[in-house]
Amino acid sequence: IRTETGFASNGFIGANNLLAGGAMTLVNQGLISSQVSGRPISVIPASFTNQNIVEATNGGSLDITRELDQRGRRDDTYAQLHDYCRRGAAPVGRLVLARCRQFNDENAAWSDAICTALQLANFWQDVARDHQIGRVYLPAEDRLRFGYGDGDLEARRFTPAFAELMRFEVQRARDLFSRGYPLIDLMPTEMRGQTELFIEGGLAILARIE
Repeated sequence: IRTETGFASNGFIGANNLLAGGAMTLVNQGLISSQVSGRPISVIPASFTNQNIVEATNGGSLDITRELDQRGRRDDTYAQLHDYCRRGAAPVGRLVLARCRQFNDENAAWSDAICTALQLANFWQDVARDHQIGRVYLPAEDRLRFGYGDGDLEARRFTPAFAELMRFEVQRARDLFSRGYPLIDLMPTEMRGQTELFIEGGLAILARIE
């Protein structure tokens, strides 16, 4: 676990430190369980079919980001980075929606926005650390736009261009959190505070980066 939001480097999440009582935990195999009085139980409803699970996990791609990270990665475009988050982070929220019997296209879109924003917040607070292990999540097109070249990146220079680049990326993540806010009121009562906690925790990370 790398951050307060619980996102691990492979895109999986372990939220048991945040969600006391009915904590959701994604284990390495990509399975979801709920910690209730210390006893894991299945959280996938019996009525949730195999096809539903495939749809909820964006085609069953939960392991893709771990494989990509093991090889190191650099994205040329934000679209590529967004797809990475869609495969690695968004499935977690969709499975939680399924558990709460709130899975539909509109809710999934809001959940995707929150989970993607959380993953981006995690990336933007760990730019230097990720670079050390061969991972560069700042899209090349954005670095080019703000004039932060490969040489600056390799030398880990903090320049005015880098500051502007990070402000841009932070605001993009913040906009995604804002897009997901409507989901809070649509979740079961017992999950609303927890959903809001994820959003507010992610926004706090972004504020510290700025």
